[in-house]
Amino acid sequence: MKGHIENVASLDALLSSISQERINRELAQEYAAQIRVNEKRVAQTEGFKAKLYENLVSGILTKEEFLSYKRKYNADIELFQKAIAEWNDKLTDVLENRSERNRWINHFMRFSTMEDIDRRAVMQLIRSIRVMGKDELHIEFNYQDEYQKAISLAEQIATKNEERMVG
Repeated sequence: MKGHIENVASLDALLSSISQERINRELAQEYAAQIRVNEKRVAQTEGFKAKLYENLVSGILTKEEFLSYKRKYNADIELFQKAIAEWNDKLTDVLENRSERNRWINHFMRFSTMEDIDRRAVMQLIRSIRVMGKDELHIEFNYQDEYQKAISLAEQIATKNEERMVG
């Protein structure tokens, strides 16, 4: 756990050296792409839903099938619209420079001076622990996705910097 916190701290130092504006721009592009994908899904599902009545009238679907599909398509549309709203919220946060990045890193940094592991730290930092074998544990930390994205971003930037130095 201490090692993971140290990794987060060093990742924070590396990301701090990268322009926050650049990070926000890349996140905004990613979030906007997710919004477009979900908007396409809404449009596609609404298209399917629009053809339901036609299929009912032509006898392709029974009334029960019609109602079942209609409920399913309505639920799917609702899920996609909820996802769009969540991505829009994230996009707004990034555009207003209220990125989640600082929150999750600060969550781990609060425990950086910890000497002993206590129950509170485990509950705050770890999502799950799986025993894989006699000598192996798999620990999934909270904010694992954000951590992986930050590592990926750092690797991309390092690769781009190497390419610039070579080219």
